[in-house]
Amino acid sequence: MSASTGPYRQPRLFVFISTLFVAAAVLVVGIGVGVRAASQAFSAGGLAARDTATRHSGSPTSPNVSPNTINGTSPSHPGELSTSSPRDPRASTALDNLAGEYFTMQYPRGWIVDTRDRFIEDTSDPSENYFDTTIRRPADPRHTYIRVDVHPESSKTPEDKVQSLVSYRNGNAGYHLIELRPFYFQGRYEAYRWEFLERRQGTTIHVVDVIFKVSSGSLFAALTQAPEKEFARFKVVFDQVRATVTPR
Repeated sequence: MSASTGPYRQPRLFVFISTLFVAAAVLVVGIGVGVRAASQAFSAGGLAARDTATRHSGSPTSPNVSPNTINGTSPSHPGELSTSSPRDPRASTALDNLAGEYFTMQYPRGWIVDTRDRFIEDTSDPSENYFDTTIRRPADPRHTYIRVDVHPESSKTPEDKVQSLVSYRNGNAGYHLIELRPFYFQGRYEAYRWEFLERRQGTTIHVVDVIFKVSSGSLFAALTQAPEKEFARFKVVFDQVRATVTPR
């Protein structure tokens, strides 16, 4: 070994190796910091995306339902239940007046008075002649309507009448009884409430018929009906209308 190179060869090698170790350590630390930063950014982005998805999904934490539509009301159509078309009077709670020969009542505004006190003759039993008043929903006049029949000279009680009607329906394969019970209509008239489903020409109809008799001897039948799949939306207004039927 020469005197000019021997003493410096080991220190230089040591310094070079040390520098490599320091550089490697710095690189490792830098990679770790980068990974943590990327992970945090990814997590933040995921939460933001999930929040956005929640808002658009209308979940309970961020409902996209306007407060003005709660309970089915809309400020642009006060008094009307929420329906697929705000101009459709199928569930309107606004009522018009109707005065007949034997009673007065109210009915949904926009519905059509098809018959008023129309005389229907029963040739087999004149005591069962009656007067028919029918009010139909314009969008579905065949299936959705309100009907009040008056038998001025009927000898039958409400129980007699409803039992004869039930006996007739029992022969129908599409008939299903929901409820049949006596009560006092408007708290004063002996009555029967008859609720049932009936299959008619491919459509299941939900019917409520209230039959009652007044002191003059007239027998009334106040019927409301709609397709079963839509009956729930009409129930409230049907109940309102039925309660307004007032014998003269």
